[in-house]
Amino acid sequence: MKPYYSIVSIATNPSLNEKFNIGLLCVTGETTFFHFSDAKFKIVSKLLSPNARKLALSALKGMEEQINETQIRSINSPYEQQEAMHLVAEPYIAYLNRYNNNLVQYSNTVKIDMEIDYTVFKTLFKKYIFSGEEFNVITEQKKPSFTSIRNHFRKAARPYANTNFNVTREVIKDMIAPVNVDVFGKNGAFVSGQSLDFSKNAANLQSKITSFFYLTEHTLKEDRNSRSFVLGDEPSKEEILNHQIWKNVRNSEIVEFVPTNESERIISFMQENGVAPIK
Repeated sequence: MKPYYSIVSIATNPSLNEKFNIGLLCVTGETTFFHFSDAKFKIVSKLLSPNARKLALSALKGMEEQINETQIRSINSPYEQQEAMHLVAEPYIAYLNRYNNNLVQYSNTVKIDMEIDYTVFKTLFKKYIFSGEEFNVITEQKKPSFTSIRNHFRKAARPYANTNFNVTREVIKDMIAPVNVDVFGKNGAFVSGQSLDFSKNAANLQSKITSFFYLTEHTLKEDRNSRSFVLGDEPSKEEILNHQIWKNVRNSEIVEFVPTNESERIISFMQENGVAPIK
């Protein structure tokens, strides 16, 4: 899809078509940028009644929070990506104008024949909204925490596998010690998945990897068709040991490495191959 933008304005006197540009919504195929000028809003809001001022601010902040929340969730799920895109689809933008009683207005969308990133977005904002806007307190799209990534992975896998599961010798014989794993199921062979934060303490990381590889070796011993997945992201190259550990895992022949933004691959594999919980 072509990127497009919509100018967000405050209608201070709708009967006279008096309005002031206050924010910018910009949508690409992968990312949505939204920002409104707090400094300009404080000036424009003086022309509004107290109730209208509260309603306008609530609508702007609500849109900002919705976009941030849905985009964070959508990183790991195409279903959430659909929700994120619906939120900024052109028909929905038209609906927002009616919902906000035309107090906060979104202009007709304008398609752009260029790639949009945060730098381009800021340039467009300064051109169309407020040239004096300070972006020093604005950050790029927030990345989800490792905990939220792991929790989302477990939740998505729940219909097909045990989650946060201790694999013991009752499940796989010859297991000397139990191994806790994020996802563990079976379709004749075993299917396991473990999320790993490669940016954390190297000693703890090595311990978790050793345990998961120990489990993987035992699942393969039980059934050579067993599959094991490691979910994680490449750490900074400046963290030399962590980066080497990540590289070793990625190049391993007994586990399959999957970046966190592709976790749906593991869920799809379980779904398509009839994987089910152990008990």
